Amino acid sequence: PAEPGDITADGPEGLIQPRKVPNPVQESWRHRELHWELLFTHGR
Repeated sequence: PAEPGDITADGPEGLIQPRKVPNPVQESWRHRELHWELLFTHGR
C-alpha cells in the first residue's frame, strides 16, 4: 500500500531517469534531406 507523499521512480534504486534532449538539427527536414543526398551520391 502506497502512503500519501510516496515518490514513484522510473529507474533502478529509486533514481529518476533523465530524458534525452532533442537535437533540433537532426530533427529538421533539411538535415535529413541533406543526409539522404550525401548517402545517395556517395554510393555512385
